[in-house]
Amino acid sequence: MIIAWATLTPNPRAPDLNSPLSDKAYHVMAFAGLVFPTALLYARSLIWILPLAVVFGVAIELVQPFFGREAEAGDVLADLIGIGVGTVIGLFLRALRRRRA
Repeated sequence: MIIAWATLTPNPRAPDLNSPLSDKAYHVMAFAGLVFPTALLYARSLIWILPLAVVFGVAIELVQPFFGREAEAGDVLADLIGIGVGTVIGLFLRALRRRRA
């Protein structure tokens, strides 16, 4: 819900050029955070969570113009990268946890 709110609320001001992170970095972090818990705790559920996360990212970009925002293919790419990062980190930490147990 936080991702939907942050990406669909009107953005009346220009991007903050003094920000240390670009818009794409926020997309990567948001979608990594979206899939990370599943990869860490419920890896079998990734078979349906990953496609849903991709559909969610694409859907957000498709509806953004109706909310006063611009749709960008680069945002979808950043979402996909975030999905991959969250999955890899989650599965890696899951394997470490299992190895120690």
